[in-house]
Amino acid sequence: MRIKKLSIILFIWMLSFHAFAITLSDLYFLAIKNDPTFNAAIKEQIAGKEYENIGLSQLLPSIHVNYQNNPRNWQRKVYPINTNQGEIERTEYQNYQSHSVSAIISQPLFDYTAFSDYKSSIIKTLLSDSRYQVKFSELVIRLVDNYIELAYAQDKLLLNISQQEIYKKQLTSSQRLFELGEGTITDISEIQTRLYLTQSQYTDIQLELDNAKNKLSSMIGTPLPYAEHIAKLSNNSFILQPITPNNYESWENEVMQNNLNIQTARYEMAIAKQEVEKNRGEFFPTVQLYASYSNSDSDSNNTVNQKYQSANVGFYVSLPLFNGGKTTASMRQSTALYQMSAFERDAIIQQITQELRHQYQICTTSNIKLNAYEQSVSSAKLQLDATQKSYIGGQRTMVDVLNAEELLYRSQQDLIKAKYDYIQAWALLHQYTNTLDIEKIKLIEGYFQ
Repeated sequence: MRIKKLSIILFIWMLSFHAFAITLSDLYFLAIKNDPTFNAAIKEQIAGKEYENIGLSQLLPSIHVNYQNNPRNWQRKVYPINTNQGEIERTEYQNYQSHSVSAIISQPLFDYTAFSDYKSSIIKTLLSDSRYQVKFSELVIRLVDNYIELAYAQDKLLLNISQQEIYKKQLTSSQRLFELGEGTITDISEIQTRLYLTQSQYTDIQLELDNAKNKLSSMIGTPLPYAEHIAKLSNNSFILQPITPNNYESWENEVMQNNLNIQTARYEMAIAKQEVEKNRGEFFPTVQLYASYSNSDSDSNNTVNQKYQSANVGFYVSLPLFNGGKTTASMRQSTALYQMSAFERDAIIQQITQELRHQYQICTTSNIKLNAYEQSVSSAKLQLDATQKSYIGGQRTMVDVLNAEELLYRSQQDLIKAKYDYIQAWALLHQYTNTLDIEKIKLIEGYFQ
């Protein structure tokens, strides 16, 4: 706990310097230590490790010892006796000590229900480990998503501020021209309208930025003072990562083998199968080997002042015959639940493979998409430059200039979004195949500066 507090204090101290930019790797280690959802998963895994021990205990010997000691006992005994005068009642009073001790050792020899429960407990232990891995995988992808969301909001905000500055300069210029008698009130109104719309978008983006910052702060266990501490998307050439293997069928096969959610669904299905077997065991007899020893002295009203010692070794056999239809009803219920788990597994496989195909298509088509958006931005810049020159020459209006600027603004937004969509899809692609590790985190980190 002290180390955790010191790490948080050091983190806040480092963030006090505005030049410092926290990396995705830094957040990765902080999230592992401090994310409450993941910490809950750790405790769930610790608890799950005891399932196997609990199940095994039903197959091992059990020992029960009972001891009773009553130093003071009082008894009033009334009984009839026959005399010459007839039958009369006699009363006796006794004050005595009593004690008893007994020990029973039993060992199951055949118990199909207990054996099925033990097999189920082994699977439950595996299931708890699988769920822990799922939570860890979800932690990593949540971290990447929140990091991307915050960085994307930062880029949108900077782009919005830049667009506002352009409109403000144009508004100042148009007002000056209007005062000189060369501009029109229509141009001023058009620019003001665009500026107000951009300012309203700024408010929405700021709310989006604050929300993303809060989500990321909750994961790392400490407030993030400034969103600007998150590294921004690099302006260098955006190089796509190679997709290995380079065909969808191989990715789908890898998902079927390694996806943690599918693996968890299979464990849940196996547990449901063992529930069927546990209920089936209710039809079978149970056999136990037992040994018992007892030593008693006046341990009941009928054995006052009598001492007994006994020892027994033998078998105990129990054969169920009828319990009101409970066993057959439980069999039908557990069978239906087993079939339900099979359908749920199929639904999870279907959902994950659909998502996998979607993310794979994003990754494989991003090269074309990014090239198109880059060309769109270049064309929009050329169009804006030509429109501005034509406006100066009197061939275009201010509305044409504003439309050209709006087109460039939208093209830049689309290009940024396409980059973030690719990073997110690439991360999800590896998360589905359970290969999103710290090395992949560092590759994602390379896109930011």
